Amino acid sequence: MPIAVDTVEPTEPPLRTLGVATSRPVPDLQAATCSGGDCWWADGARIVPFDPITLEPAGATAPHGLVAVHRLDVTQEAIVATGRCPTQPTCTVSWSRDGEGVSLKSPLPGMVADPMDTILTPPDDGNAAVRERAVWVEIMDQQQRLPFHRRVPVAQGGMVTYQRSLGQGSGKLMRVGGGIRSVDVVGTGHDFSCEGWLASHPSGLELYLLPWPRPILVAYDAISLAKRWEIELPGPAQGLFVDPGGRFMLLSLTGVPDPNRLTDHPAVPLEPGLPGERLSGRAALPPDGPEPIATLLLDLAAKAVVTQTEGSFRAWFQAPGQATLLATDHQLLRLEPPG
Repeated sequence: MPIAVDTVEPTEPPLRTLGVATSRPVPDLQAATCSGGDCWWADGARIVPFDPITLEPAGATAPHGLVAVHRLDVTQEAIVATGRCPTQPTCTVSWSRDGEGVSLKSPLPGMVADPMDTILTPPDDGNAAVRERAVWVEIMDQQQRLPFHRRVPVAQGGMVTYQRSLGQGSGKLMRVGGGIRSVDVVGTGHDFSCEGWLASHPSGLELYLLPWPRPILVAYDAISLAKRWEIELPGPAQGLFVDPGGRFMLLSLTGVPDPNRLTDHPAVPLEPGLPGERLSGRAALPPDGPEPIATLLLDLAAKAVVTQTEGSFRAWFQAPGQATLLATDHQLLRLEPPG
């Protein structure tokens, strides 16, 4: 059964794109979220409510007691932080939104997977391709973020893979399903790369190749595999995801490759998320990859880098009004259309 994707062409560049309206340094920011008009971030030791307009702290803070926060969730009654505890690989801390409830730390062994454990655990049987296809179906059906991976779904029920050539200067895009096609494309320019080199537009009509460590992003027609355009990046970058709206892409700017390494960095195992759920910066990159230097936001319609902000990616979500918030482990940014 083919993976269903919408067949609406990526939009032409509109007159306006996002710009940085407000920014605030937040050292050791680990997670952030908004619910209605209320927003919080988790830094090294606290959960901090903040104003989504000014990004200033907006109330009493609460210690979370976690070694690292992987996720921050909000319900009508409570705020819940999930992460590592000093004595447990995964646990939660929760308290009432009015601040009157008692904080509760509850280990959840076996119930909430640690993102790093997911990355380091290989498939346990021979059904990896079947599971991968089921995950892609769920991601498409729920309109989740589209991650970079070894293989991606495209329109007309096809899947596209990228095969590296023995030489460093070239590679090959191969499409199976909905018509078989193979074309020669740009190579990585290095002896090894990162296997998370492909992403798909939600329409299924355009796909993106990130041949790390070559500092470019190249867009191809998903049906013909003809090259459409490319963006020169400020440095080697590894892929995070394409936003479900199809307009924006998040990349992680990294350091140079380790000259002593002999094999590719493995792609992160494909896992479904929750609609709108943030992705941990470390969970979104190979654990043995170069340390992230900065986070890049790209406008796919304008074919341009919108902003480059210091630090490893932590969050990307809608804020009250027409704003979007972008968080790294160094900064929190409020992005708005100009005017």
